Amino acid sequence: MHTKIERYITNQLIKLASEILNIENKIKKRKKEKLENKNNSNNVKEYIKWNFYLSKKDKPLKCFVYVDVPDGTVMVKPREMEENYFLISINALNDIKRNNQDILKNIFFKKFNITFDHIYNNCSFLTLIVNKIINKQYIIDTITLTSLLSSFYLTRNFFYQAFLQLLSSEIIWNPYIYNIWCNLYHTTLPLKLFMIKQTYSYSNILFNYITQYVRSKLIKLETKLINNSLKKKILIDTIKDNIYDKNLYTIATDSCDKYEDEFYYI
Repeated sequence: MHTKIERYITNQLIKLASEILNIENKIKKRKKEKLENKNNSNNVKEYIKWNFYLSKKDKPLKCFVYVDVPDGTVMVKPREMEENYFLISINALNDIKRNNQDILKNIFFKKFNITFDHIYNNCSFLTLIVNKIINKQYIIDTITLTSLLSSFYLTRNFFYQAFLQLLSSEIIWNPYIYNIWCNLYHTTLPLKLFMIKQTYSYSNILFNYITQYVRSKLIKLETKLINNSLKKKILIDTIKDNIYDKNLYTIATDSCDKYEDEFYYI
């Protein structure tokens, strides 16, 4: 009798353990699926489409970053955003993208994952080349270093003549100056190595300053190219919208003063 009871209890415990293992496996499987779905959703970059507007002298638009913008500046906003007063100029948007990624995440109240694919799809080939150069810092470094070395090579005769003139001048043989460079020449090896290290550090700082200057100029060039490309797109789309039966028509409100009561068509 006791043997049957023990056998029954053992079987029930085995079944219970099996059920617990099945439940744990299901929970782990669900957690794994949720984690994979989350990773997939993070990896998929949301593609934002933009609406493009052109600020004109007769119809100026306001940028919520720079407020006033020059005539001919392209303004953008996400297509899904209904509020038309949240426009940002392409100058401000590109400047934020290139120089402050943290602010880029916060504009438009964090409602959108800001992407530039739609903007670059409407840009010229030259704009895309400049964009790729800015994205790769090593390309800017290589171009800057090559330009500096080329400049030094082309002007090597000038520097050589200047060096010879310096050696033969009274300045280099002035007792005070002579005492300085003579002490430097006869100094110990560790101090010479330290001076070489300091020279390299200052040269590196100067080189980084030059590369950042080049990068800032490339960003301004990129912004100008993007603005010109989008401006052409807006004008082309406007012409297409005003073409009917292969004839170009001007909308009355486009050519009529806002204070005039009557409209006329050209």
